[in-house]
Amino acid sequence: MTTDLIGALSDARMAALLAWQRVMPYFQGDFRVFEKEGAGPATDADREADAFLTGWLGERYPEAGFLTEESDEDLSRLERDDVWIIDPIDGTTDFIAGGADFAVHVALARRDADGAWRPVATVVYEPVRGRLSSACRGGGAFVEVEEAIGGKLWWQRGVRDPSLIPFGEPQRMVVSDRSEIADLRAVASKTHTPRRLGAILEALGIDAPDRRGGLGVKAMEVGGGRVEFYLQPDGRRANEWDLCAPHLIVEEAGGRVSDMEGRAITYNREDVRLSGGVAISNGACHDVLLERASIVSAP
Repeated sequence: MTTDLIGALSDARMAALLAWQRVMPYFQGDFRVFEKEGAGPATDADREADAFLTGWLGERYPEAGFLTEESDEDLSRLERDDVWIIDPIDGTTDFIAGGADFAVHVALARRDADGAWRPVATVVYEPVRGRLSSACRGGGAFVEVEEAIGGKLWWQRGVRDPSLIPFGEPQRMVVSDRSEIADLRAVASKTHTPRRLGAILEALGIDAPDRRGGLGVKAMEVGGGRVEFYLQPDGRRANEWDLCAPHLIVEEAGGRVSDMEGRAITYNREDVRLSGGVAISNGACHDVLLERASIVSAP
């Protein structure tokens, strides 16, 4: 783990906390909801967080490109070695509902020798749970959990300086080691279950998966060893900003991330849709999951 990645991770962590501080007043309050064509809802909070993150990180990394959910497309990112890939609120539907299943994603992707971009320093911050997960490539994945004081988290107490947040000591994240189909636990969306996914879960004998909101939240359940896998066979449901930050955390926790054919997923492509679907697992069960999934058709 190089010095520049340690610095990038520190900046990603601070950026996520500061972004939440700016949009927190919207949470469970008044805001406008916008329907993005073919991409689901967005809010004033999404846009404000996006503007803050691109501005704050842009000042510190002027040579880097940006790929974010709410910003206008800028294909000059394809010429940059470093690209920040950001989802200001992953799980907007849950944010709108006043729930806890959303997160701020901040990820730095870097071009490797083969010309493909891969995440190297990433953060997934779940503010309502006071949980911040992070990873540097080659340095492992860690989670910090905030101590609530008087039953309130930092942003509920009006703390202005994120460096004063009483996070506990970082704990290493490790995926589970379950590999037998009968022992596997799954996490799935709380708002939709595509037909093919329903058929796959039924074939695996899983009739009551854990139901969560944003993709990052679901991925952290895998990375934290609380479930073994998450599958999204519908290639229209996810984009690069949904997966980039949790991708590295899951892998550094010992898990595996691929498309539904088992192919590696890379980033900063011209077409940002994850059209091959998404498979996230503890690694031990990955191949058998994809093998079983490949023979299941939607009813």
